[in-house]
Amino acid sequence: MIPLLLAAALVVVNVDEPGWARFSRSSLLPPGETRITVGTLGYDREHRKLDYWLRRNDAGQTYWTDSRKCPQARDILSAMRFIEREPQSGAIAFFPESIDYTLDTPGSAGQGATHMASGPDTSLAKWVDTAMVALAPCWSPTPPTRPAP
Repeated sequence: MIPLLLAAALVVVNVDEPGWARFSRSSLLPPGETRITVGTLGYDREHRKLDYWLRRNDAGQTYWTDSRKCPQARDILSAMRFIEREPQSGAIAFFPESIDYTLDTPGSAGQGATHMASGPDTSLAKWVDTAMVALAPCWSPTPPTRPAP
C-alpha cells in the first residue's frame, strides 16, 4: 500500500513540456543535431534550491536527466549566464563540416526572449560542448519525476 501511495505522490515530467531554455549543436554531417531543453522540476525544500530537468533529443531518440541525479547539471546551468555574445559579422558561410550552436530562452512574464547562434571557437560553442561532455554519463530514457501538486 505504501509504494502505491508514494507512486501516486510523484508525477512524470511531460514529454512535451516546453522548458525555459534550449541549446543545440548541429551539423549537416552525422551525428546531425543534438538539442537539449531545460525546465524547472520543482523546489527542493531540504536543500533550499530549485531542481531542473533536462531533455536531450537526437537522432529521433529522447533521453532525460535532472539536477538531482546529475549534480554537474546545476554547474552547467549556472555557467550559462557567463556566455558572451559574439559581435555579429555580415554573411555567414555554411560548409557541410561546419558545426552550428544555438541557445534560446523563450520570453515569458515580461521577460524578453533570447536567441544566440554561432559557429565554433566562441563562448557559446565552448559552453555547449562543455555541457554535452559533462552531461554525457547522466542520460536515461526514463523521464524524471516531480512531487504531485
